[in-house]
Amino acid sequence: MTISEFVKKVSIDSQPCTLMYRLESADNMHYGYSISISMINNNSGYSYKDTAYNIILEPNVVAELFDKIVLGLVTPVTLRYIVEDFLGSEIILSKAKSVSV
Repeated sequence: MTISEFVKKVSIDSQPCTLMYRLESADNMHYGYSISISMINNNSGYSYKDTAYNIILEPNVVAELFDKIVLGLVTPVTLRYIVEDFLGSEIILSKAKSVSV
C-alpha cells in the first residue's frame, strides 16, 4: 500500500527527466517498508527503476529516510547505497545511546 509519493521534474546532463519516489508498506512478499525510485528521460522515454525492500524501522524513521531521499534528489542508481548507509548510521547511533559514559 502506498504511503507517500513525490514527483520531481529535473535536468540531468541537460536532459529533462522525471524522478518518481514512492514509499510503500509491506505486501505479501516483503516485510516492513519499501522505497522505490523511477527515473524517466522525458525526451527518449527511457526509464530505470530500483526498489529497496524490507526496510524494518519505526514508521517515523522510515518517513525521515524517505524525506531525505526526496530532498536529496537521489536517483535509482544510488538508492540502495543511501538506504544501507542510513541503516548503518541508525545502528551506530542506537548503540551509542545505549552505552553509558
